[in-house]
Amino acid sequence: MRAMGLTASGVRKRITRGRMHRVHRGVYAVGHPILSVKGRWLAAVLACGPEAALSHRDAAAHRGLLHVGARVRIDVLSPSGAGRGRPGVEVHRGPLPEQDRTVLDGIPVTSLARTLLDLAEVIDRRGLERALDRAEQLRLVDMNAIDDVLQGAHGRHGATRLEAVLATPQAPRSPAASSRNGCWLSSTTTTSRDRRSTNGSPSTTTPATKPTCSGPTNASSSKPTGWRHTAPAEPPSTTVAAICVCSMPATGRFA
Repeated sequence: MRAMGLTASGVRKRITRGRMHRVHRGVYAVGHPILSVKGRWLAAVLACGPEAALSHRDAAAHRGLLHVGARVRIDVLSPSGAGRGRPGVEVHRGPLPEQDRTVLDGIPVTSLARTLLDLAEVIDRRGLERALDRAEQLRLVDMNAIDDVLQGAHGRHGATRLEAVLATPQAPRSPAASSRNGCWLSSTTTTSRDRRSTNGSPSTTTPATKPTCSGPTNASSSKPTGWRHTAPAEPPSTTVAAICVCSMPATGRFA
């Protein structure tokens, strides 16, 4: 807001007159205090600093993979841990490389691959399977990106669960899965665990082979019907419409 030319006294006057409404410390809604779901997501991320991103269940919900229901707290990944103690925000502290962070509808959010890894740690296996099915239905699945994230997971238990779901053949669970009719991993795809030797260093041997899916195949391909090793790029980001949430370093009485 200071970049917009607003001073501390200017902010204070707008708050007093009801033109700005405090959402979190240093984060304000302009015009009225009622925010949409996307507005609340954006406000939560801004409250946790410039490096934060919407994550876990709410990142999945933002991509249409999961319904968060009546959850009150919003999942935000904050590398520095900033934002802890903010009402309505569940802060997850951890590294967030640039490739794991993007912007969707004007809201900083974890990449799809990182979202699936984080999601695997906070929901059950059945819920993770549904999220993966929905991601495939939306043509968002990129196994290269998922494998890259798994390689950097460093023993996280979410990686073990995600790898298990990807590698295990499953009966169709949704219209999207009906076309796949098999496992997620092809016979030539390996996980990060397969690429490491027993002492933890990178393996110099040929990667292990995963079980081959037995689902129906296309005449021009040996991979099961519905397989997409690399998905199309994610939809282009757009600005959150009709919402203005301003962030400003918290100082003085109006913070």
